Amino acid sequence: MKKERELSTKKPGRSRGPFLQPLALAGVCFVFVALLLTMAAMDFRTLDKTLVEYMEKRGFDFIRTVQQATGFNLQQMNNIQELDIGGTGSTGFEDQRLSLQESMVMAILQLAQRIDHETGDGTLSHEKWASLISRQGLWNLALFDDQGALTLQKRSVPNTIQNAISTMVRDHEDLKIQLFEALNKHSSSRFLALRRKNNKGFVVLVFDHKSFLFWKLRTAAEMAVDAVGMPSNTDCFLIGDGAGRTLFQSGLCLEQSNEKPSVSVALEKQEGVSSGRVVWSGRKQLMMIERFSLDEGASLIARLRLNTDSLDRMIGKEKRWGMIAMGLMVFMAVLSMWLLYRNQNRHIARIQQMERRLHQAERLSAMGRLASGVAHEIRNPLNAISMACQRLNQDNLQQLSTVIRNEIRRLNEIVEEFLGLSRGRQLKLEKGDLADLVRQVGLLMGE
Repeated sequence: MKKERELSTKKPGRSRGPFLQPLALAGVCFVFVALLLTMAAMDFRTLDKTLVEYMEKRGFDFIRTVQQATGFNLQQMNNIQELDIGGTGSTGFEDQRLSLQESMVMAILQLAQRIDHETGDGTLSHEKWASLISRQGLWNLALFDDQGALTLQKRSVPNTIQNAISTMVRDHEDLKIQLFEALNKHSSSRFLALRRKNNKGFVVLVFDHKSFLFWKLRTAAEMAVDAVGMPSNTDCFLIGDGAGRTLFQSGLCLEQSNEKPSVSVALEKQEGVSSGRVVWSGRKQLMMIERFSLDEGASLIARLRLNTDSLDRMIGKEKRWGMIAMGLMVFMAVLSMWLLYRNQNRHIARIQQMERRLHQAERLSAMGRLASGVAHEIRNPLNAISMACQRLNQDNLQQLSTVIRNEIRRLNEIVEEFLGLSRGRQLKLEKGDLADLVRQVGLLMGE
């Protein structure tokens, strides 16, 4: 009976809770997304660095290719003799030498025509005259009238050149070129004389060794760039000499602007090869500077600025796709967490329902076992009452009535305990008179 009561009054254990807490899952998802974002940021930086390094490599390869071509052209020009007017030059290297020679003569001739035009209409002041001579790398610039008399000069004109002008006046020559051979063994001077428009006189451009080297370098650089070809994203390419004069220029360069970025100034101060990203006029550019030397002690500096708009668009596109991918992954993570949480709640609800059913089945089983015990417990007081009723005719009526009342009370307690099974009633121990209990049992058992 006591064992049955313990089984009947045992409370079901509290459920262990969900097998996966939603907060833990959310924390894992947060850490996962943070790691993905960190990896994406590192990948974007690596991509940007890789693309910039690729552009730098292309830029420096272009500069070095131009450098090699310029050096080769300069060597070719150093082997040039006087202009072959008859065009008897052979193919191959001779044709290339002739092309370099013609390009140089045409450039100097165009300069002489420009000076003739500007001095003819009076637009060339003395200051501009001096600036033009310095900027164009001329040693001397002289003007003669139609009779061969000297009218303007920067330096003293050698007698050899004055005699050549007198010969041009006498022979009615329009052009005389002596650039690729010195005037004599004692002088390195060379000149080009052009008759001015309307027979107003002559324009004479005189070169010494340094000024002639400048023009050779200019021609060699221009021909080299034409042969190599400019990169498609070039904003500016400039080649200058050690004196700061421009040999070749394409595009508007920072060096000619009064608003140089600080990064550009810092790159200019570095020796050898340098590169960096600059922002000028709201545009991001990659600037590269390389210094190199050629034959005859020529020291040059090449500046290349590449437009990074295509690079920025590519990186921006990759970032957008990356953010879209990150958004999809976050959405999938949140959706998976919600689905798992929902499925988990369903699972937990089914487990709790099964626990309640199991507990109810256990209670019903315990009540079945208890019913047999209760039947036995009820049968004993009934037997005692039956025996007491059979002996009512004797003299111990008072004692038997007490026994009957006690047995009825026992029956009532048994019924109360059975009804209070769901309440989990515990046994209650009380003190009693053992002698009185023995007398009652002896009275019931006596016949």
